[in-house]
Amino acid sequence: MATPTDGRVVACDHIKKLPDADRAAAILAEVRRHAEPILTARGWRVNRLYEMCCCTSGGKNLSVGGFCVPAGDKKTSQRIALRLREPKSHVLYEFDHVMRVMIHELSHIVSAAPAPPRGRRSASSLQSPRAVCEEGALRADAGPLTHCLHCARRCTATIPRPFTS
Repeated sequence: MATPTDGRVVACDHIKKLPDADRAAAILAEVRRHAEPILTARGWRVNRLYEMCCCTSGGKNLSVGGFCVPAGDKKTSQRIALRLREPKSHVLYEFDHVMRVMIHELSHIVSAAPAPPRGRRSASSLQSPRAVCEEGALRADAGPLTHCLHCARRCTATIPRPFTS
């Protein structure tokens, strides 16, 4: 178990009473495993990573795939909630979908403002050289956390470390 000072996910919880709870736990554990190198490289930590659902109080807004509650120190998230299942049907999402949401939520540790909706991004930000990866997919540029949304699984270990002074 990680301690609060080592730049990792401290606690990880899934909803045990829903169908496929074991698969949900495995997806959340895999997300945690892929997020820890990012957290460690930046000295960040997540106190609690957990599943949210349409059946729980935090998951009633069905258009939200997850949320982050930053502590305000630009290094800590009090909690990150991820929607692992399709609302109402409770069919589990694929790992890649959940990991993309996690990468987005990690960006809120340093930038508490939500990203603009996809349709409202400026044309210049989509045409910048940094907005396209080697495979031609759009990237998410969010401050020091830049990540390829097309190949999330392969890129997590290769995100450059932040600049240090």
